[in-house]
Amino acid sequence: MRDFKAGRDINVEGDVHIIDNSTQPKLLVVCTNDELLAERVHRKTLLSQESKAKWKRLATAWVFLAAILGVASLWFYFKGDTNFSSLVLGLGGLAGGFATVKVLEKPNEFEARQIAALNEIKMILRERGAER
Repeated sequence: MRDFKAGRDINVEGDVHIIDNSTQPKLLVVCTNDELLAERVHRKTLLSQESKAKWKRLATAWVFLAAILGVASLWFYFKGDTNFSSLVLGLGGLAGGFATVKVLEKPNEFEARQIAALNEIKMILRERGAER
C-alpha cells in the first residue's frame, strides 16, 4: 500500500482489488532466526498432535480387535475347542502386536513432511550459527 499513490489523475472505472501478500507462506530459507525458532516449535506441536491422534486410532483398533478375539475365543471355548480358543487369542494378539509395531514404526505422510521441515530448519539454523 505504501507504493500506491492516489492522486486526482487516477480514474478507475470498476472495482479495485488490492492483494496483500503478507499472509502468504514464506520459504524457510527466507525466514529470520526468530521466525525459524517459532516455526520449529509449531512443527513439533503438530508432530506431537499427530502422534497422539495415531495412538488414539490404534487404541480404538486394539479395543475392536480384543472384542472380536474375545467373542471368537468364547465361542470356540463353549463349543469344546479349548485349544483352538487359546490359539485364536494367542495368534490374534501376536498379529495385533506386529501390526502395531508396523503402524508406529513408519511415519505417515504428514509426519514425514513435518520431520523434513524440522530437519530443514535445523540445517538452516546450523548454517547461520544460531542453533539453540
